[in-house]
Amino acid sequence: MFTIREGHLEPFARQAMSRFEARALKHLRDDLPGPTTAMTDDQLRQVIRTGLGQARSHGLLSEREAVGFIDAVVLLGPGFEDAPENGWARQILKDRKLSPDEKARWLAMTAAEQHSSRHPRGDRA
Repeated sequence: MFTIREGHLEPFARQAMSRFEARALKHLRDDLPGPTTAMTDDQLRQVIRTGLGQARSHGLLSEREAVGFIDAVVLLGPGFEDAPENGWARQILKDRKLSPDEKARWLAMTAAEQHSSRHPRGDRA
């Protein structure tokens, strides 16, 4: 019988993370070109990794949910959910009536609106 040990799974996890980063990077470049133009791919990968950890800490676990959270990070900056002017983000994240998918969609949508109102020209998403 074959036994799978934790060390055997590590290469698969690294490969899955690498594929997620590639998909998220393409999404950010394609859908949020303004805010990502000045960032290198390595900088964006770091934003993706950090944002993924933050998304998970808020119960946003699926790829779609994590990407919605990462969109908000790119649009409003790291720690956007703790900024005083973004009380709406805390309300969304704490709302028990919303599913994680709904939270991610509301975060991304509202972050895009906030970004557009703060940057009427230039690096719009």
